[in-house]
Amino acid sequence: MSQDSTARIVAGLRTWVAAAAPGARLPSNRALTAEYAASPVTVQKAVQQLVRLGLVEARPGVGT
Repeated sequence: MSQDSTARIVAGLRTWVAAAAPGARLPSNRALTAEYAASPVTVQKAVQQLVRLGLVEARPGVGT
């Protein structure tokens, strides 16, 4: 089930990234957890997958 949730979040965030302006920040993990009704670990896995795909850049202390 976690994979389904991760895939659902990745799909939603891919849509968000496509519409966002360059340099825009993703919502916080806490906000994404609430929006997708998923665990923080699942949200983190989804964001990491977007990083691996090269769609977002994670900067410690700054955001994603």
